[in-house]
Amino acid sequence: MNLLDPSGLDAASGAAVGAEIGGTIVLGGSIVVDAATGGINLLGTPGEVIEGATIGGIIGGEIGALTSQMKGERNWEKGRGDDPYWSKTPDELKQIENDANSTPAECARAKRIRKQKERKQKK
Repeated sequence: MNLLDPSGLDAASGAAVGAEIGGTIVLGGSIVVDAATGGINLLGTPGEVIEGATIGGIIGGEIGALTSQMKGERNWEKGRGDDPYWSKTPDELKQIENDANSTPAECARAKRIRKQKERKQKK
């Protein structure tokens, strides 16, 4: 999970695919090197595959997060009304703030938007 894809869905699937691709590419390259060197690099292969999978996972996760952002799945308040909390009434936002199942981030977001809406209503 990161700032671009708070739900983590595209990032998670991107990271999984990236890890598979990265690990496979490094494994393939390592096999070629092992064959060419007569197996000198054989003991280093597991570590190389892990590093390749890690780097692939990071890259894939970021690509997935960007994909999520491009699809418009932005689940954070940007102040422009693209957050679903903006469609809620101040009373509904107050319920989210007081709901024991709401995360601290949800409570803070609901409170911030509620206060902005209440200030606009006073004007």
